[in-house]
Amino acid sequence: MKRIELKIENPKILVFRNSGIGNTIVDSVFLKLIKEIYPKCTTYCVLDNIGEKLLKENPYIDKIDIFNRRTDNLYYQWKLLKQWRKEKIDISFHLRSGIRQEILAFLSGIPVRVGFKLNGSFQFLTHIINKNKDFHRINNSRLLLALLKEDIPEYFPELYQCIDDKKFIYSYLKKHGFFTKNYIIMHPCGKTYGNENWNLDFYSKIVKKLRSWCDYPIFIIGNKSEICVVKKILGEKEGLTYLMNFHIGQISELINNSLLFIGNDSGPAHIAEAWNVPKVVVYRDDHLNFIKWSPLRKDLSLVIFQHELINQNTFTKIYNFLKILPN
Repeated sequence: MKRIELKIENPKILVFRNSGIGNTIVDSVFLKLIKEIYPKCTTYCVLDNIGEKLLKENPYIDKIDIFNRRTDNLYYQWKLLKQWRKEKIDISFHLRSGIRQEILAFLSGIPVRVGFKLNGSFQFLTHIINKNKDFHRINNSRLLLALLKEDIPEYFPELYQCIDDKKFIYSYLKKHGFFTKNYIIMHPCGKTYGNENWNLDFYSKIVKKLRSWCDYPIFIIGNKSEICVVKKILGEKEGLTYLMNFHIGQISELINNSLLFIGNDSGPAHIAEAWNVPKVVVYRDDHLNFIKWSPLRKDLSLVIFQHELINQNTFTKIYNFLKILPN
């Protein structure tokens, strides 16, 4: 496809990324690369409430607009549309695919609209790219940027510290006698897997192994309904703390200050990757899914597939991974 040539030095660029923790984290550097291509541009990012808490300190986003596509009514969408028309946006990137976002961009008068092909649907985009199923999720996003410039470099997700969230977590740790980089985060649940695939027996065994290998406190994270299910299996144990009332920004900072993350391939695992936290991640036995979401920082990751959970050697792998972590 022919490259897009923006005739102005300081374009206004709108990026839709309003769904999914993992997707939001993976695309967190997209705005940085846009700023490298157009240093004088103004960047607008459309996020949901969760995404806003994760990316609110990103220095490459000039303005965040909130759009929760499942709950925001037509009047709210009309206000967004009018706002973007007034701003005279030059180009939109649709990292979050969806006909509704495309219509909003079209009705906002955005002349160049770039996104991925939707199967069996008429689209309101001017430039449509086919996703490559053999690409990592992050490399499909690079395909869109390649329409602006050749040789888009490889990049890793990035998060930026929120002072308020940092203060909250430091205060919590101090109050309860914990220390930074001296505890383990465990996320044995997650939307990606669904309740029937949480492998809670495996995590129960891991908790017992960890308690025999080391004396690091273990924080179990998840929402309230998930924690209630997990707690029935893992039970109450010394050194085990269940956390369910922190918002995603606070959870992100908690992960940032942890020694190790252990959990399913879900949003918190991608948060750990963005913060360069060593991680043990359980993946479904699904080759195409693994290609799409595999860890980018191989040296900080131990990958476990579902079929390996019944293998005793898996615990040896985790033990050896734990041994190489800094004390």
